[in-house]
Amino acid sequence: LKLREVAFIRGAYGTLSDASKNINVDNLKYSAPDQQIYYEYGFGIENIGFGNIRIIRVDFNWRGNYLDRPDASKFGIKAGFQFYF
Repeated sequence: LKLREVAFIRGAYGTLSDASKNINVDNLKYSAPDQQIYYEYGFGIENIGFGNIRIIRVDFNWRGNYLDRPDASKFGIKAGFQFYF
């Protein structure tokens, strides 16, 4: 099948400016990881497709911290398209 397995870790740290908060038109509560680095980790399977067209990737990821947030999910599955030239 020529599938490839990838492992990853992602992180983010920072704040939101007042200008960014003022753009909020849907009254969503914005937050930024300004106390500790947010991170998530996981693995993915890429090179999914048919014939020579293999553009689909599926990631399985786990949240590493900030688990106390009310709407936080501990696990997620993401699918997407990727193109290599």
